[in-house]
Amino acid sequence: MRRQPIVGPPPAITSKQPDSVVTQVREYRLITPLYGGGVTSAQADPVTVVRATEVRGHLRFWWRACRGGMFDGNAKKMWEKENEIWGKAYKKDDPPVSQTQTIQIIVEPLKQITDNDLLEPFKVRENDRGQKQSKYDYRTDIPDYAAFPLQHTLEELQQAVLPYKKVCDNVTFRLTISFPVNRRDDVAASLWAWETFGGIGARTRRGFGALYCISIEENGHPLEIDLPPLDQQQAQDWIEKNLTAYVVDGSWATSVPHLEKQNPMFKVVSRGNTNDSWVIWNDLINKLRSFRQSRYLSNKPNPNHPGRSRWPEPSAIRQYTNQSLPAHKKPIPDPLINKFPRAVFGLPIIFQFKDRNDRNPDDPYRDPRKTVLQLATSERLASPLILKPVACRGGAYVGLALILEGTRAKDEQLILQTQQGQKDEWKVEATFDQGEMLSIPNGNSGSSVMINSQKNALQAFLRYL
Repeated sequence: MRRQPIVGPPPAITSKQPDSVVTQVREYRLITPLYGGGVTSAQADPVTVVRATEVRGHLRFWWRACRGGMFDGNAKKMWEKENEIWGKAYKKDDPPVSQTQTIQIIVEPLKQITDNDLLEPFKVRENDRGQKQSKYDYRTDIPDYAAFPLQHTLEELQQAVLPYKKVCDNVTFRLTISFPVNRRDDVAASLWAWETFGGIGARTRRGFGALYCISIEENGHPLEIDLPPLDQQQAQDWIEKNLTAYVVDGSWATSVPHLEKQNPMFKVVSRGNTNDSWVIWNDLINKLRSFRQSRYLSNKPNPNHPGRSRWPEPSAIRQYTNQSLPAHKKPIPDPLINKFPRAVFGLPIIFQFKDRNDRNPDDPYRDPRKTVLQLATSERLASPLILKPVACRGGAYVGLALILEGTRAKDEQLILQTQQGQKDEWKVEATFDQGEMLSIPNGNSGSSVMINSQKNALQAFLRYL
């Protein structure tokens, strides 16, 4: 009888990568909580914690921030080049594009998040009478001001945030990015800016979803990870050197957020050999809180009497609405600066006075009814301020504060609108005139920072750090 041949599986076929294509494999770990990032807005996805479409969107943003100045302010040309590099939603009649001509992105999780990881940090508080509160109780090491003004119920936050260290350590992922060799400079700039200034999920400008690059391989060969030194001045020099290398000379289209190559506005903050990114993050956010909420000390120091604000907006609103408690008639500062300098931190800003009269919002003898400050052309102006920890060599961290260009309120018309009682609207300004000056004391240094016609509140905040 004829012997049957032994038939095994066919040999594996591995496609040869063209020499014109570069493939990098990068592994990342979160160093701060992830806010949102799922398919549904403001919801975290425990199954697909980091999605390729989201990473592509972040890289596109940072490509514009680094390379968008090549088009002499022409937004249409910039958009066409961006689509050419990063891809677009193709229509039926569009010519086919080879995969070797566009950037390909694959994201794979390295660890799986469990339900216990998500639910454990959400503790329901009890008030003095033993009744359960409906709001989420932030852990002491999570800077809640970073999430302000987001307001959530406990159930919403369970869906929105991967909030604490155990979860952050478990959020690791592998990014495989393949690109034509002639796009190396575009990809390198986008990756560096994303890792240094950006992150994953929402509210990355307030430090959520910050990244630490664990390893890099290119075409199967390991590459050295370029991290800044821990020394404060050397870290500053490292950022300036890379801004010079990756940010192009040119002019950006109006309202396109971007990085500055010449005279960038940023500051590195160091606490020495700190290997806890959350300590750095808390420091930055608490500094922002103390700066924006700077007050005169109250004669009755308690949460219900924190003292009057040093900023001019409350007294300006009292003047516009012609409403004020008798004790608050004297403006701060005196004489009044009828400006809204905190608009440069982002809009809208909702002003709610503790001593307003909700039953009779127009009461002239109580503090003003609720008002909102926003742009005349749109409701929202994204904050140009980035605050985040940055991973350094040796497993330590420094803090970074950076001001993006192209998102300023300086040349925009601002309006103040009432949201209660009689409907009123006023055109207002954020920028100080010549001779106007505001001093904000810095409790840590014993000195003060000045805001005037030459230096806005954002620039003063960098000096405040």
